[in-house]
Amino acid sequence: MEAGVHRPRFLAFLISGTLLAMLVVSNGLAGSSGSADHAAPGAGGWPGFQQGGNVSPSLTNTTPPSVTILAPSASFGDFGASQGNVWDMAEPEITDIVWRQESASFPIERRPANEGTVVRGSTGSQVLGMAFYASATDVFPTKAYHHLTYRLKIQARQDCWTNGRVGYATRWPRWYGSQTSSYPFVPHIGPMDCDHGNFCIYYLDLARNDNWPGWPTWHGASSPSDPSSWITDLVKGFSIVPNEWCGDPQGGAPEYFELDFVYLTGDILAREEDDYKYLVEFDVSDPDSAVVTSTIRHQEVAELRLAGDEPECDGDRFNGSMWKDFDPVAQHVKYLLPLPSPQRPVITDTSTLFLPVVLNGYHASEHDWYELNFSDDSSFTDGKSYYLCIRSDDGVNVTYEVGDAPVIRAPRSPLFGPD
Repeated sequence: MEAGVHRPRFLAFLISGTLLAMLVVSNGLAGSSGSADHAAPGAGGWPGFQQGGNVSPSLTNTTPPSVTILAPSASFGDFGASQGNVWDMAEPEITDIVWRQESASFPIERRPANEGTVVRGSTGSQVLGMAFYASATDVFPTKAYHHLTYRLKIQARQDCWTNGRVGYATRWPRWYGSQTSSYPFVPHIGPMDCDHGNFCIYYLDLARNDNWPGWPTWHGASSPSDPSSWITDLVKGFSIVPNEWCGDPQGGAPEYFELDFVYLTGDILAREEDDYKYLVEFDVSDPDSAVVTSTIRHQEVAELRLAGDEPECDGDRFNGSMWKDFDPVAQHVKYLLPLPSPQRPVITDTSTLFLPVVLNGYHASEHDWYELNFSDDSSFTDGKSYYLCIRSDDGVNVTYEVGDAPVIRAPRSPLFGPD
Protein backbone atom coordinates (compact mmCIF):
# COMPACT_ATOMS: atom_id res chain seq x y z
CA MET A 1 0.00 0.00 0.00
CA GLU A 2 1.27 3.45 -0.83
CA ALA A 3 2.37 5.55 2.09
CA GLY A 4 -0.31 7.89 3.34
CA VAL A 5 -3.06 6.27 1.26
CA HIS A 6 -5.89 4.48 3.08
CA ARG A 7 -8.02 2.23 0.95
CA PRO A 8 -11.41 0.99 2.22
CA ARG A 9 -11.92 -2.70 2.87
CA PHE A 10 -15.28 -4.43 2.34
CA LEU A 11 -16.50 -7.29 4.51
CA ALA A 12 -19.67 -9.14 3.59
CA PHE A 13 -21.58 -11.53 5.86
CA LEU A 14 -23.77 -14.18 4.24
CA ILE A 15 -25.90 -17.08 5.44
CA SER A 16 -26.97 -19.56 2.76
CA GLY A 17 -26.18 -17.01 0.11
CA THR A 18 -28.24 -14.23 1.74
CA LEU A 19 -26.46 -10.94 2.35
CA LEU A 20 -27.07 -9.97 5.96
CA ALA A 21 -24.61 -7.11 6.44
CA MET A 22 -21.76 -5.29 4.79
CA LEU A 23 -18.99 -3.34 6.48
CA VAL A 24 -16.75 -0.75 4.97
CA VAL A 25 -13.75 -0.50 7.24
CA SER A 26 -11.21 2.29 6.99
CA ASN A 27 -8.92 4.02 9.46
CA GLY A 28 -10.23 1.74 12.21
CA LEU A 29 -13.87 2.85 11.69
CA ALA A 30 -16.52 0.19 11.21
CA GLY A 31 -20.34 0.02 11.18
CA SER A 32 -22.70 -2.92 10.62
CA SER A 33 -26.14 -2.82 9.06
CA GLY A 34 -27.10 -5.93 10.97
CA SER A 35 -27.23 -4.15 14.31
CA ALA A 36 -29.30 -1.12 15.20
CA ASP A 37 -26.81 -0.22 17.91
CA HIS A 38 -24.20 0.56 15.25
CA ALA A 39 -26.57 2.09 12.74
CA ALA A 40 -27.92 5.13 14.50
CA PRO A 41 -27.80 8.59 12.95
CA GLY A 42 -25.08 10.89 14.18
CA ALA A 43 -25.70 14.13 15.95
CA GLY A 44 -25.58 16.02 12.68
CA GLY A 45 -28.21 13.83 11.02
CA TRP A 46 -27.79 10.90 8.68
CA PRO A 47 -28.45 11.72 5.04
CA GLY A 48 -27.04 8.41 3.87
CA PHE A 49 -23.54 8.14 5.23
CA GLN A 50 -21.93 8.41 8.62
CA GLN A 51 -19.65 11.38 8.76
CA GLY A 52 -15.95 10.65 9.04
CA GLY A 53 -14.26 12.61 6.28
CA ASN A 54 -15.54 13.58 2.85
CA VAL A 55 -19.21 12.57 2.68
CA SER A 56 -22.00 12.83 0.18
CA PRO A 57 -24.06 16.03 0.46
CA SER A 58 -27.21 16.03 2.60
CA LEU A 59 -30.41 14.85 0.95
CA THR A 60 -33.51 17.03 0.92
CA ASN A 61 -36.45 15.20 2.49
CA THR A 62 -39.37 16.24 0.30
CA THR A 63 -40.88 12.92 -0.87
CA PRO A 64 -43.28 11.01 1.43
CA PRO A 65 -42.67 7.31 2.06
CA SER A 66 -44.23 4.74 -0.25
CA VAL A 67 -46.01 1.79 1.40
CA THR A 68 -47.52 -1.28 -0.25
CA ILE A 69 -49.22 -4.02 1.81
CA LEU A 70 -48.51 -7.43 0.26
CA ALA A 71 -50.09 -9.76 2.83
CA PRO A 72 -52.94 -9.88 3.59
CA SER A 73 -54.05 -9.13 0.06
CA ALA A 74 -57.23 -9.41 -1.98
CA SER A 75 -55.17 -11.19 -4.65
CA PHE A 76 -55.32 -14.31 -2.46
CA GLY A 77 -58.06 -13.25 -0.05
CA ASP A 78 -61.63 -14.50 -0.33
CA PHE A 79 -62.73 -16.37 -3.46
CA GLY A 80 -66.28 -15.03 -3.37
CA ALA A 81 -64.93 -11.49 -3.11
CA SER A 82 -62.59 -12.14 -6.05
CA GLN A 83 -65.71 -12.97 -8.08
CA GLY A 84 -67.45 -9.78 -6.92
CA ASN A 85 -69.78 -11.38 -4.37
CA VAL A 86 -68.82 -12.11 -0.77
CA TRP A 87 -70.86 -15.09 0.45
CA ASP A 88 -72.34 -13.11 3.34
CA MET A 89 -76.06 -13.73 2.69
CA ALA A 90 -76.57 -9.96 2.52
CA GLU A 91 -77.99 -9.55 -1.01
CA PRO A 92 -81.70 -8.64 -1.39
CA GLU A 93 -82.14 -11.95 -3.17
CA ILE A 94 -80.26 -15.09 -2.21
CA THR A 95 -77.55 -15.26 -4.85
CA ASP A 96 -74.73 -16.66 -2.71
CA ILE A 97 -76.24 -20.15 -2.79
CA VAL A 98 -76.10 -21.25 -6.43
CA TRP A 99 -77.50 -24.74 -5.96
CA ARG A 100 -79.53 -26.71 -3.45
CA GLN A 101 -79.98 -30.45 -3.10
CA GLU A 102 -81.13 -31.99 -6.36
CA SER A 103 -83.80 -34.35 -5.04
CA ALA A 104 -85.95 -31.82 -3.19
CA SER A 105 -84.84 -28.22 -2.85
CA PHE A 106 -85.53 -27.10 0.71
CA PRO A 107 -87.02 -23.69 1.44
CA ILE A 108 -84.63 -20.91 2.40
CA GLU A 109 -85.26 -17.30 3.37
CA ARG A 110 -83.30 -14.21 4.36
CA ARG A 111 -83.72 -13.10 7.96
CA PRO A 112 -82.34 -10.12 9.90
CA ALA A 113 -79.78 -10.91 12.58
CA ASN A 114 -77.68 -9.05 15.11
CA GLU A 115 -74.87 -8.67 12.56
CA GLY A 116 -76.34 -8.21 9.11
CA THR A 117 -78.45 -10.89 7.47
CA VAL A 118 -78.56 -14.69 7.63
CA VAL A 119 -80.17 -17.36 5.51
CA ARG A 120 -82.49 -19.79 7.28
CA GLY A 121 -83.12 -23.21 5.83
CA SER A 122 -86.09 -25.30 6.98
CA THR A 123 -84.90 -28.86 6.98
CA GLY A 124 -87.94 -31.03 7.53
CA SER A 125 -86.61 -34.58 7.23
CA GLN A 126 -83.99 -33.89 4.59
CA VAL A 127 -80.24 -33.97 4.54
CA LEU A 128 -79.35 -30.64 3.04
CA GLY A 129 -76.68 -29.62 0.57
CA MET A 130 -75.83 -26.14 -0.68
CA ALA A 131 -73.29 -25.19 -3.33
CA PHE A 132 -71.56 -21.81 -3.26
CA TYR A 133 -69.51 -22.32 -6.40
CA ALA A 134 -70.28 -24.58 -9.33
CA SER A 135 -69.16 -24.57 -12.94
CA ALA A 136 -69.08 -27.14 -15.69
CA THR A 137 -66.22 -25.33 -17.41
CA ASP A 138 -64.20 -23.43 -14.79
CA VAL A 139 -61.84 -25.17 -12.39
CA PHE A 140 -61.74 -23.94 -8.83
CA PRO A 141 -58.29 -22.40 -7.99
CA THR A 142 -57.76 -24.73 -5.06
CA LYS A 143 -54.09 -23.97 -4.43
CA ALA A 144 -54.92 -20.31 -3.86
CA TYR A 145 -58.14 -20.83 -1.84
CA HIS A 146 -58.40 -23.67 0.67
CA HIS A 147 -59.13 -22.14 4.10
CA LEU A 148 -62.84 -22.45 4.90
CA THR A 149 -64.35 -20.29 7.66
CA TYR A 150 -68.10 -20.01 8.19
CA ARG A 151 -70.64 -18.96 10.83
CA LEU A 152 -73.54 -21.35 11.33
CA LYS A 153 -76.35 -22.03 13.78
CA ILE A 154 -77.99 -25.46 13.92
CA GLN A 155 -81.26 -25.82 15.81
CA ALA A 156 -81.18 -29.49 16.67
CA ARG A 157 -82.14 -32.03 19.27
CA GLN A 158 -79.44 -32.95 21.74
CA ASP A 159 -79.05 -36.40 20.20
CA CYS A 160 -78.13 -34.86 16.82
CA TRP A 161 -74.46 -35.05 17.63
CA THR A 162 -73.21 -35.22 14.04
CA ASN A 163 -74.19 -31.92 12.60
CA GLY A 164 -72.69 -31.22 9.23
CA ARG A 165 -69.96 -31.69 6.64
CA VAL A 166 -68.41 -30.04 3.62
CA GLY A 167 -67.73 -31.44 0.18
CA TYR A 168 -66.60 -30.78 -3.34
CA ALA A 169 -67.34 -32.28 -6.73
CA THR A 170 -64.99 -32.97 -9.62
CA ARG A 171 -67.82 -32.90 -12.18
CA TRP A 172 -70.71 -30.53 -12.66
CA PRO A 173 -73.71 -30.58 -12.89
CA ARG A 174 -73.34 -34.24 -11.96
CA TRP A 175 -72.71 -33.77 -8.27
CA TYR A 176 -73.37 -37.27 -7.02
CA GLY A 177 -70.85 -39.79 -8.13
CA SER A 178 -68.06 -37.22 -8.18
CA GLN A 179 -68.39 -35.75 -4.70
CA THR A 180 -65.69 -35.97 -2.04
CA SER A 181 -67.19 -35.39 1.40
CA SER A 182 -65.70 -34.74 4.80
CA TYR A 183 -66.72 -36.73 7.80
CA PRO A 184 -69.46 -35.03 9.86
CA PHE A 185 -68.24 -32.49 12.38
CA VAL A 186 -69.22 -32.53 16.02
CA PRO A 187 -69.65 -28.89 17.09
CA HIS A 188 -70.45 -29.40 20.75
CA ILE A 189 -67.23 -31.25 21.58
CA GLY A 190 -64.30 -29.09 22.73
CA PRO A 191 -62.47 -26.99 21.87
CA MET A 192 -65.51 -25.57 20.03
CA ASP A 193 -68.09 -26.02 22.82
CA CYS A 194 -70.72 -24.74 20.42
CA ASP A 195 -74.08 -25.46 21.99
CA HIS A 196 -77.00 -26.58 19.87
CA GLY A 197 -79.06 -23.63 18.73
CA ASN A 198 -76.21 -21.11 18.94
CA PHE A 199 -74.05 -19.63 16.22
CA CYS A 200 -70.57 -21.02 16.01
CA ILE A 201 -67.49 -20.27 13.88
CA TYR A 202 -66.19 -23.27 11.97
CA TYR A 203 -62.74 -23.48 10.40
CA LEU A 204 -61.37 -26.18 8.09
CA ASP A 205 -58.30 -26.40 5.87
CA LEU A 206 -59.52 -28.27 2.80
CA ALA A 207 -55.95 -29.01 1.72
CA ARG A 208 -55.31 -31.12 4.84
CA ASN A 209 -56.57 -34.45 6.12
CA ASP A 210 -55.53 -33.85 9.74
CA ASN A 211 -57.55 -30.84 10.86
CA TRP A 212 -58.24 -32.68 14.08
CA PRO A 213 -55.30 -34.61 15.58
CA GLY A 214 -55.89 -38.32 15.35
CA TRP A 215 -58.89 -38.11 13.02
CA PRO A 216 -59.00 -37.97 9.23
CA THR A 217 -60.97 -35.07 7.79
CA TRP A 218 -62.14 -36.66 4.55
CA HIS A 219 -64.48 -39.62 4.24
CA GLY A 220 -62.69 -42.66 2.89
CA ALA A 221 -59.27 -41.67 4.23
CA SER A 222 -57.72 -44.39 6.34
CA SER A 223 -55.73 -42.05 8.57
CA PRO A 224 -54.92 -38.36 9.10
CA SER A 225 -51.60 -38.91 7.33
CA ASP A 226 -53.37 -39.57 4.02
CA PRO A 227 -52.96 -36.48 1.85
CA SER A 228 -56.00 -34.41 0.95
CA SER A 229 -56.81 -34.45 -2.76
CA TRP A 230 -58.41 -30.98 -2.67
CA ILE A 231 -55.44 -29.21 -4.26
CA THR A 232 -54.87 -31.94 -6.87
CA ASP A 233 -58.46 -32.65 -7.94
CA LEU A 234 -60.11 -30.56 -10.66
CA VAL A 235 -62.77 -29.11 -8.37
CA LYS A 236 -65.91 -27.96 -10.20
CA GLY A 237 -68.21 -27.38 -7.24
CA PHE A 238 -67.94 -26.59 -3.52
CA SER A 239 -70.68 -27.22 -0.93
CA ILE A 240 -71.67 -27.21 2.72
CA VAL A 241 -74.12 -29.70 4.22
CA PRO A 242 -75.34 -27.92 7.36
CA ASN A 243 -76.89 -30.96 9.00
CA GLU A 244 -76.41 -34.70 9.18
CA TRP A 245 -78.63 -37.48 10.51
CA CYS A 246 -79.22 -37.44 14.24
CA GLY A 247 -77.52 -39.94 16.46
CA ASP A 248 -80.53 -42.06 17.41
CA PRO A 249 -81.39 -45.23 15.42
CA GLN A 250 -84.41 -43.57 13.81
CA GLY A 251 -82.32 -40.74 12.36
CA GLY A 252 -84.01 -37.42 11.78
CA ALA A 253 -82.80 -33.91 11.12
CA PRO A 254 -82.46 -30.59 12.94
CA GLU A 255 -85.45 -28.27 12.81
CA TYR A 256 -83.59 -25.57 10.87
CA PHE A 257 -80.20 -23.98 10.34
CA GLU A 258 -79.11 -20.36 9.93
CA LEU A 259 -76.02 -19.50 7.91
CA ASP A 260 -74.34 -16.11 8.26
CA PHE A 261 -71.25 -16.13 6.02
CA VAL A 262 -68.92 -18.48 4.15
CA TYR A 263 -65.32 -17.50 3.42
CA LEU A 264 -63.03 -19.62 1.27
CA THR A 265 -59.70 -17.86 1.38
CA GLY A 266 -55.97 -17.97 0.91
CA ASP A 267 -53.51 -17.25 3.70
CA ILE A 268 -55.24 -14.33 5.40
CA LEU A 269 -56.02 -16.13 8.68
CA ALA A 270 -54.70 -15.79 12.21
CA ARG A 271 -55.45 -19.34 13.40
CA GLU A 272 -55.69 -20.67 16.91
CA GLU A 273 -53.40 -23.55 15.99
CA ASP A 274 -50.76 -20.92 15.10
CA ASP A 275 -51.33 -19.09 18.41
CA TYR A 276 -53.37 -16.48 16.49
CA LYS A 277 -50.25 -14.99 14.89
CA TYR A 278 -50.09 -13.49 11.42
CA LEU A 279 -47.08 -12.27 9.46
CA VAL A 280 -47.97 -9.05 7.66
CA GLU A 281 -45.66 -8.30 4.73
CA PHE A 282 -45.23 -4.93 3.06
CA ASP A 283 -42.77 -2.81 1.13
CA VAL A 284 -41.56 0.55 2.42
CA SER A 285 -39.40 2.88 0.34
CA ASP A 286 -38.37 6.53 0.43
CA PRO A 287 -35.94 8.07 -2.08
CA ASP A 288 -34.64 10.87 0.13
CA SER A 289 -34.94 9.69 3.74
CA ALA A 290 -32.64 7.68 5.95
CA VAL A 291 -35.14 6.27 8.44
CA VAL A 292 -38.82 5.32 8.10
CA THR A 293 -40.88 4.28 11.12
CA SER A 294 -44.06 2.31 10.35
CA THR A 295 -46.87 1.76 12.85
CA ILE A 296 -49.58 -0.87 12.20
CA ARG A 297 -53.09 -0.56 13.60
CA HIS A 298 -56.23 -2.65 13.13
CA GLN A 299 -59.95 -2.04 12.71
CA GLU A 300 -62.56 -4.73 13.36
CA VAL A 301 -65.49 -5.22 11.00
CA ALA A 302 -68.21 -7.83 11.38
CA GLU A 303 -67.75 -9.34 7.91
CA LEU A 304 -65.22 -9.33 5.11
CA ARG A 305 -65.76 -6.76 2.37
CA LEU A 306 -65.06 -6.45 -1.33
CA ALA A 307 -61.73 -4.91 -2.27
CA GLY A 308 -62.25 -1.15 -2.54
CA ASP A 309 -64.75 -1.11 0.33
CA GLU A 310 -62.19 -1.46 3.11
CA PRO A 311 -62.27 1.09 5.98
CA GLU A 312 -60.72 4.46 5.18
CA CYS A 313 -57.47 5.46 6.82
CA ASP A 314 -55.86 8.90 6.99
CA GLY A 315 -54.37 11.11 9.68
CA ASP A 316 -57.64 11.96 11.39
CA ARG A 317 -59.03 8.43 11.18
CA PHE A 318 -55.77 6.75 12.20
CA ASN A 319 -55.65 8.85 15.35
CA GLY A 320 -59.37 8.42 16.04
CA SER A 321 -61.18 5.69 17.93
CA MET A 322 -61.70 3.19 15.09
CA TRP A 323 -58.07 2.27 14.30
CA LYS A 324 -56.58 0.59 17.36
CA ASP A 325 -53.04 -0.25 18.39
CA PHE A 326 -51.82 -3.76 18.98
CA ASP A 327 -50.45 -4.54 22.44
CA PRO A 328 -47.52 -4.08 22.39
CA VAL A 329 -47.58 -1.41 19.70
CA ALA A 330 -46.72 -2.90 16.29
CA GLN A 331 -43.88 -0.69 15.10
CA HIS A 332 -41.30 -1.36 12.41
CA VAL A 333 -38.18 0.77 11.94
CA LYS A 334 -36.24 0.64 8.70
CA TYR A 335 -33.07 2.48 7.77
CA LEU A 336 -33.24 3.36 4.10
CA LEU A 337 -30.10 4.70 2.49
CA PRO A 338 -30.52 5.58 -1.17
CA LEU A 339 -27.25 5.15 -3.03
CA PRO A 340 -25.87 8.45 -4.37
CA SER A 341 -25.62 9.06 -8.08
CA PRO A 342 -22.25 8.28 -9.72
CA GLN A 343 -21.47 12.00 -9.92
CA ARG A 344 -21.41 12.28 -6.13
CA PRO A 345 -18.42 11.21 -4.04
CA VAL A 346 -19.38 7.80 -2.76
CA ILE A 347 -16.74 6.37 -0.47
CA THR A 348 -13.67 8.18 0.78
CA ASP A 349 -10.88 6.91 2.93
CA THR A 350 -12.76 7.58 6.17
CA SER A 351 -16.38 6.80 5.25
CA THR A 352 -18.57 4.04 6.63
CA LEU A 353 -21.41 2.76 4.45
CA PHE A 354 -24.58 1.24 5.92
CA LEU A 355 -27.00 -0.99 4.06
CA PRO A 356 -30.76 -0.96 4.86
CA VAL A 357 -31.52 -2.13 8.37
CA VAL A 358 -34.85 -3.51 9.59
CA LEU A 359 -35.44 -3.54 13.33
CA ASN A 360 -37.88 -6.40 13.71
CA GLY A 361 -35.85 -9.53 14.30
CA TYR A 362 -34.91 -11.90 11.48
CA HIS A 363 -37.20 -13.39 8.85
CA ALA A 364 -36.30 -14.94 5.53
CA SER A 365 -38.24 -12.55 3.32
CA GLU A 366 -37.28 -10.03 0.69
CA HIS A 367 -40.02 -7.74 1.99
CA ASP A 368 -40.57 -5.82 5.19
CA TRP A 369 -42.58 -7.79 7.72
CA TYR A 370 -44.04 -7.81 11.20
CA GLU A 371 -45.56 -10.68 13.19
CA LEU A 372 -48.93 -9.57 14.56
CA ASN A 373 -50.60 -11.25 17.52
CA PHE A 374 -54.41 -11.62 17.60
CA SER A 375 -54.55 -13.86 20.70
CA ASP A 376 -56.04 -11.36 23.16
CA ASP A 377 -59.65 -12.51 23.57
CA SER A 378 -60.62 -9.15 25.03
CA SER A 379 -59.56 -7.38 21.82
CA PHE A 380 -60.11 -9.98 19.08
CA THR A 381 -62.96 -12.39 18.30
CA ASP A 382 -63.09 -15.55 16.19
CA GLY A 383 -64.74 -14.98 12.83
CA LYS A 384 -64.24 -11.22 12.81
CA SER A 385 -62.28 -9.46 10.06
CA TYR A 386 -59.43 -7.14 11.02
CA TYR A 387 -58.27 -4.64 8.44
CA LEU A 388 -54.77 -3.16 8.79
CA CYS A 389 -53.56 0.38 8.28
CA ILE A 390 -49.85 1.27 8.16
CA ARG A 391 -48.65 4.76 9.05
CA SER A 392 -45.12 5.36 7.71
CA ASP A 393 -43.23 8.41 8.95
CA ASP A 394 -39.83 9.59 7.70
CA GLY A 395 -39.58 12.41 10.23
CA VAL A 396 -41.02 15.00 7.86
CA ASN A 397 -43.64 13.31 5.68
CA VAL A 398 -46.29 10.73 6.61
CA THR A 399 -48.06 8.16 4.44
CA TYR A 400 -51.11 6.03 5.33
CA GLU A 401 -51.89 2.73 3.59
CA VAL A 402 -54.82 0.39 4.29
CA GLY A 403 -54.89 -3.21 3.10
CA ASP A 404 -57.54 -4.37 0.64
CA ALA A 405 -58.10 -7.65 2.55
CA PRO A 406 -58.41 -8.29 6.29
CA VAL A 407 -56.88 -10.81 8.65
CA ILE A 408 -59.60 -13.22 9.84
CA ARG A 409 -59.28 -14.80 13.29
CA ALA A 410 -60.08 -18.51 13.06
CA PRO A 411 -60.61 -21.04 15.87
CA ARG A 412 -59.43 -24.62 15.93
CA SER A 413 -61.27 -26.93 13.58
CA PRO A 414 -64.08 -28.92 15.18
CA LEU A 415 -63.81 -32.67 15.41
CA PHE A 416 -64.30 -34.26 11.99
CA GLY A 417 -64.61 -38.00 12.31
CA PRO A 418 -66.82 -41.08 12.10
CA ASP A 419 -67.51 -41.07 15.84
